[in-house]
Amino acid sequence: MQYFAWGVDRPDAMQQRLDLRDAHWAFLDGSEDRLFARCPVLDDAGPTRVLSSIHVVELDDDAEARHFAYDEPFAKEGVFSALVL
Repeated sequence: MQYFAWGVDRPDAMQQRLDLRDAHWAFLDGSEDRLFARCPVLDDAGPTRVLSSIHVVELDDDAEARHFAYDEPFAKEGVFSALVL
């Protein structure tokens, strides 16, 4: 089943996001063959400012989807102010 995960960044999270980027990418490597889309959402007023992250991924069930969304480093370390799955 395909799942959509959207994590909305806290306004002051850019440095933390940069610090966790390698861990984020390493976590996603475990699902690379099942990712349909992944990207940051950029602020059109300042395209170097990240507003959020979106992922569309094929997973087996809701439990695996929760792991994918909530155990991801940005989510675990508080980069996101909101997370929608």
